[in-house]
Amino acid sequence: MALLSPCDGGRLALSRPTAFSPGLRVAAQGYPLEAASAWTSASETSVPRLLLAATAAAACSSLRTRNTARNSTPKKKKVVEAEEEKKVVEEKKVVEAEEEKKVVEEKKVVEAEEEKKVVKEKKVVEAEEEKKVVEAAVTVEDPPAAKEPKKVVKLKKATKADAEPVESDDTAAKLKKLQSEINKKYGEGTMVSMDTLKMDVDTFSTGALTVDLALGGGLPFGRVVEIYGPEQSGKTTMALSCIAGVQKKGGRCAFIDTECALDLDYAVKLGVNKKLWDLFNPGSAENATDLAIKLVESGLYKIVVIDSVAALTPQEELDKDMGQFTIGLLARIMSKFCRKITDLCRKHDTTLFLTNQLRANIGGYGPTEMTCGGNAVKYYASVRLEIRAPKSGILGDAAAPYGIRSKVKVTKNKLAAPHRSGEFDIIFGEGISWESSVLEASVNCGIVNKGGAWLQYKEHKVQGQEKFKELLRKTPAMTKELTKLCLGKKEAMETVEDDGAADGETHDPDDA
Repeated sequence: MALLSPCDGGRLALSRPTAFSPGLRVAAQGYPLEAASAWTSASETSVPRLLLAATAAAACSSLRTRNTARNSTPKKKKVVEAEEEKKVVEEKKVVEAEEEKKVVEEKKVVEAEEEKKVVKEKKVVEAEEEKKVVEAAVTVEDPPAAKEPKKVVKLKKATKADAEPVESDDTAAKLKKLQSEINKKYGEGTMVSMDTLKMDVDTFSTGALTVDLALGGGLPFGRVVEIYGPEQSGKTTMALSCIAGVQKKGGRCAFIDTECALDLDYAVKLGVNKKLWDLFNPGSAENATDLAIKLVESGLYKIVVIDSVAALTPQEELDKDMGQFTIGLLARIMSKFCRKITDLCRKHDTTLFLTNQLRANIGGYGPTEMTCGGNAVKYYASVRLEIRAPKSGILGDAAAPYGIRSKVKVTKNKLAAPHRSGEFDIIFGEGISWESSVLEASVNCGIVNKGGAWLQYKEHKVQGQEKFKELLRKTPAMTKELTKLCLGKKEAMETVEDDGAADGETHDPDDA
């Protein structure tokens, strides 16, 4: 019997077909096994072969149809479901987009209506305010006068400066209590109310009216003052003249002589009252500065003079041999001294008057001269004066001079305009000539008329400055009158130009 093998779709294929078996020939043509079996049975029972072949073909066709329907139905279902789901998602997106667009449009409409409403309300308020201003202007209108046009008073807006600040009683009481506690703990005068503070600073004369005018009225009490310059320029003379000016106001004075070169007779000739004057000779810089602090703290002196800073010698330098050098000792002492004494001068209303010398600046940069004692004095001094004798400052004949002409320049001033100057005469054995400075200031102010060699004030007309000075000596009332007039004139304060190169002056020397 021939061998059969299975194939796709339940069909049978003949491994080795033979021409002698009809059933096997049907199987070889691709019919199912059932058809081949029917063919074989029919052959054996002698049924016509054509009928059997048709029956077998119908059975095979029915079987194939059932298999195809069974396999294709799930696939079509899945495709339909996917299409329906996609359609639902798209419709949902369209609906959401339309709703969102509708919300945005409604929001814009609401905002536009609100903005329109705000603008309308603002215009109404502005119109009402403008109407009120017009009505107020009409109410203050002056009544018409005969033959005069109407006057309308324009309303002025009130400012902060128009109204005085008013503090409550509770605030004033708290401030008063705070001031009392602070002054009790830290000392009287630590806290001062500005409405009770004295704004004007008391001053005293330098002995030269031209210098007083350059300073804005004189030197202040309660401050640190420094005057510096070369030798024989009038530093000590100016210091003694300041002492005389303070004594005229009833103040007691102290003079710390570190140069050990004070001429007492000369001081008396300058107008110094020995009864209101105490002289001190400390041995070292530490002793001198400690002494000055003690004198100011006592409150007994209105002016304390140290003549000079350059002559202050630290104790360490005194103890060492000449070959041993010390650097910066005096600068450190002066820095500490200035920090301690500045506030004491304010509290006791005492002036510290320092004279200083100039030294050559060997550094090669900046000014050619500098003051001694470091930089501290420059910062703590409220007033700094530079004094020099001009090159042509000799008074009288060269063979028999009777004085010198000095020039003071205000290089620093915290109470008035700085960089102003004034010149004056120093007469040998007499000191600063007050009459000479009064005459020069009067001419600068235009109070005394000068035409050539002639000088005239009111009915007084003389020829030559010496005769006018003599007239002032003989008429103290006229001198006092001219002094008063000059102090009321700002034109007497001469603005200093940068003329240091011509006179050999240093406008702002750097300290060592």
